[in-house]
Amino acid sequence: MIVRVLVVTESWKPSTNGVVRSVEQVVTHLVAAGVEVALVAPGASREHGSPGAVDGVARVLSTPSLHVSRLGCSTSVPAAGLRAFVRDLAPDVVHVASPFLLGAQAVQVAAEEGVPSVAVYQTDVASFAVANGLAFAERPVWRWIARIHRRATLNLACTHDALTALAAQGVPRLRRWHRGVDLGLFTPAVRDADVRTALAGGRDVPVVGYMGRLAPEKELPLLRVLAGREDLALALIGDGPSRAELAASLPGATFTGRLDRDELARAVASLDVFVHPGRHETLCQAAMQAMACGVPAVVPDAGGVAELVDGTSGARFVPGSAASLDDAVAAVLSDRTARGARAREVSLERGLAASVAELRGHYEEAVRLARASRTTTATSSTTTTTSREAA
Repeated sequence: MIVRVLVVTESWKPSTNGVVRSVEQVVTHLVAAGVEVALVAPGASREHGSPGAVDGVARVLSTPSLHVSRLGCSTSVPAAGLRAFVRDLAPDVVHVASPFLLGAQAVQVAAEEGVPSVAVYQTDVASFAVANGLAFAERPVWRWIARIHRRATLNLACTHDALTALAAQGVPRLRRWHRGVDLGLFTPAVRDADVRTALAGGRDVPVVGYMGRLAPEKELPLLRVLAGREDLALALIGDGPSRAELAASLPGATFTGRLDRDELARAVASLDVFVHPGRHETLCQAAMQAMACGVPAVVPDAGGVAELVDGTSGARFVPGSAASLDDAVAAVLSDRTARGARAREVSLERGLAASVAELRGHYEEAVRLARASRTTTATSSTTTTTSREAA
């Protein structure tokens, strides 16, 4: 039985991205289920009101991070006190979210300390590098990621696309983890007429909106095909390094800036169509949240996000094609009520409770795998010693 879990993440509040939202949901639900959770994250805190605070965790280790101004984000770096923290905590399992630097250290420490680790592949870092002008780093990044995951006890990914990509890099012990969405927070019930009017800039037209990080890897310039039109309004919910450039190139679009929890849910639910242009998503939690609100989604026919949406709950378009995106939005707008209802129906199978219960099953398997590995190693060592003595 899993009693104590150490969660390690390289991205944490006040940053807003899919990894942060996923980790926060996992921690909250594990604590509610009576699991003792410790958190290692940049800026993590137990102090109420702190930007990095999270309710219910037993212990935290706040790690250093470096801000990369070119990418508009921070990256966590290895922490000097991590090994001592693991030894003192003695967790049943270490959950490592989207490992790269701090996560690589966590997987290594867990292996050396004999603690099972579950590494969750959540970010396509190699494609992220390419989209941000660092194409030369794609192959080295993949080699590094594969090296990290090969050392983990168990490796999780949330889509078949991601599992295939990891397998192609020689990563073993792969399992699918079906990620969940907060169906109580993201629901059609929070749709708000006043919020919708604000997103539409005061106009009485359908609102097509994006929600997420405003950054190059999201391919947001494709939205120019929708900007400035009289028959619809374009809204972008979120913030990031590309905001100023996008504000200049998307005439008439509404930019909300960063929104959290209830405010975010109301804004997403008040859209008529959700659109995500980026093809490099391992899942796209924003699309899941929009669909849970009964908002049909338009996404590229590539990456993990394509596994979330079909012609009944939205539409897919040719990656990188503004014309195809425009056609997909038009098709969904013509049938948005039926597709929105189907999007909500599909989402009811993706609740957080079931997702975290599945995750705990993966923890249990990691413990069994680690125990079996230790037994095999001990047996092999005994056999070798006996053979030498007989000789």
